Amino acid sequence: AGQPRLAGLLARGGGRAQATALLTHQLQMWRTGGVSEHICNERRMVYELLAGNVDVVVDYMRPLGLLDWRRTFGLYLWFGVSPSARLGDVLARYEGAQAHCLAPPALPSYLEFPPFSSSSTSSCLHPPSYDLTFHLLRFAAAACTGPETGAPPPLPASHMFLPAAFSQDPLDHALAWHLLSALKSIGYLGPSHADASLLERRLTVSFLTQLQLAGGLTDWAVYLAMQMPESSTRKALVEDVVTRHCEEWSASAAMTEFLREGLRVPAAVLSAAQAQLARYKRDWRVELTHRLAAGHWGRAHNLLVESLAPRMFLQGKHEEIQEVAVQLETHKDQIDGWSLGGEIYLSFYELQEFAESAPAHQENLLERLHRYQTLAQDLHAAQQRWDPQESSSCPSLPHVVYMRMASTLSNQQVACGNELRDLGQEISSEAFSIACSESPLLPQDVRACHMHNLAGQLAVSLQRQSVH
Repeated sequence: AGQPRLAGLLARGGGRAQATALLTHQLQMWRTGGVSEHICNERRMVYELLAGNVDVVVDYMRPLGLLDWRRTFGLYLWFGVSPSARLGDVLARYEGAQAHCLAPPALPSYLEFPPFSSSSTSSCLHPPSYDLTFHLLRFAAAACTGPETGAPPPLPASHMFLPAAFSQDPLDHALAWHLLSALKSIGYLGPSHADASLLERRLTVSFLTQLQLAGGLTDWAVYLAMQMPESSTRKALVEDVVTRHCEEWSASAAMTEFLREGLRVPAAVLSAAQAQLARYKRDWRVELTHRLAAGHWGRAHNLLVESLAPRMFLQGKHEEIQEVAVQLETHKDQIDGWSLGGEIYLSFYELQEFAESAPAHQENLLERLHRYQTLAQDLHAAQQRWDPQESSSCPSLPHVVYMRMASTLSNQQVACGNELRDLGQEISSEAFSIACSESPLLPQDVRACHMHNLAGQLAVSLQRQSVH
């Protein structure tokens, strides 16, 4: 206050070179005349600054701890060079002062305090890490002026994207990833950059890990995985993230909707992840539903034959088995072992329906007898495929079901043979009874019953022959 002439000089500071030269001449006159010591230091520093003697001002203010590197760089930018100077010229002035330990080094904000002092020579010449803003200034200067103008060369690109450049958290990669995306979008880190692809992959994976460790950000983790440059890696990474955090996103309707509609994650990928989660929880019915939705026909078929179908068969849920088996039948060409798996159940149910609905005349009975015998042979082959080392002392559920089916077919064979005899069809009783009881899947009591019937039929046959 009360200094109108100084106010006018401040308003014109950093302007034309003529005004700067006049201020420099004025300071020289004060020194020559010995009046400098009679002028207030603060006022004299203002004249020094307006005259472009930024080094003097920075050296005066350094012990006071009032300048960080950004303010210091700003002084060189506004008062240390002409208004038409390039950014590279400003950086050269600032780095020259830094090399002589006049200016504070370009440290990240979390490393700038306590304030810079002249005793910290090693940190001045070799700081532990440069600030991200300083990296960007170096890059901008190199891009605008080129190396032939004498501008300081840019620092290694990989250093700019290290967490140490902007955060004291070594796992904080968020700002680095967003900065890389911005630079890539304007073509600064394009295909010509040798390490751009490797750097992008490293930052994407690091930021992705950070989001996953934070928890509750699966939807954005999937979005980030979709930014991976290589298509093959991107697909595998998205599937891995979706599967790994399935329990989190599947419990949130909003997150699931965002994955489906916002990110357009294929429904098959989401269903495959839910199937894996259901398998971990040993919820076979839910897993089967999601396997079918994901188009995993082979895995759905194996799950049905090995776990679900035997349980549902013993519980009497035959319609559910048929519904799933019919759905799988349309993709049987893609299913290994279909003829001895799902087709066994469909053939069994179709044969039961045929036996109930078809009229009991000779042709139908002969067809039924042939189908009974064929299916009985397929049952034995199916048991060998799905349960080859089954112990008779502790049969598995599939083995129990195959025994039930074999017993039912054997009884139906006997009944069918009796109906054919009543119609006058000649059938070898001995061969027929042996065929009915030869399946290794038949329980011992059923075999014994068939052999008892065989003995009775032989006795009747011998009695008739003796009468004749």
